[in-house]
Amino acid sequence: MKPLTFALCFLLLALPLGACGKKGPPIPNDTTNLFSWKAAKGEVFTEKYDGQLVRCLSVTADLAGAAHNAERFILEIEPQTADVCEGCPFLPAEFADVVPETAIAAQDFTRYTFAYCPAKQADAYRWRLAAHSVFKGVPHAFSKVYGPVR
Repeated sequence: MKPLTFALCFLLLALPLGACGKKGPPIPNDTTNLFSWKAAKGEVFTEKYDGQLVRCLSVTADLAGAAHNAERFILEIEPQTADVCEGCPFLPAEFADVVPETAIAAQDFTRYTFAYCPAKQADAYRWRLAAHSVFKGVPHAFSKVYGPVR
């Protein structure tokens, strides 16, 4: 009876060790449905809105991989004000669902263009894009943080 109890205790203690070493959320093995941001650039432009001039952000970005599976795009914006230091972490103050103005498919990526006028006006902005997949198990694709653009 003692060897059976010992074996059972050993098995119960060894079971949790199987998960050790795994870091990060699970990623699906089906890489044919994945996409990622390849490159992007942003420019600030001025537009007249309700009789006032507002500063807006124009973004051109390339989504590589299965771009046809991208269902939703979110532009995260951090206005560069006096209380934001240059080396500070990216803390977006505004999240905007954006619809591409154009989508041009190339051989290994799709180029999207977006335009958005932030609610909080500033002289410059830091920003990044997020793309959500039609498949709920596929992780969102985030671009790197760009800016500040003036």
